[in-house]
Amino acid sequence: GAAAGKAIIATDIGGARTVIEDGRNGYILPNSDDTSALAKSMISAAEPETFKALSASAVSLKDRFTLAVMLDRTEALYRNAASKLQKAAPQPVT
Repeated sequence: GAAAGKAIIATDIGGARTVIEDGRNGYILPNSDDTSALAKSMISAAEPETFKALSASAVSLKDRFTLAVMLDRTEALYRNAASKLQKAAPQPVT
């Protein structure tokens, strides 16, 4: 995949679009479209310069998804949620 410097070819499910920029660091295919998958794979094989450009761009993704980055994002998400819950909680009557 991306960390290995390879262009990514994925179907349009789950979080693929959060990682892959279609035509920039890989290709996103419609679900269950075997013809598109084959065509994109053939383009990558037949056009080495296109494949190199996609692969070079894909390598940059690995820094966005390290364990440390993902832990920081998860912690920030929980802190934000906790802050909103605290603000929304009814205040005790004194």
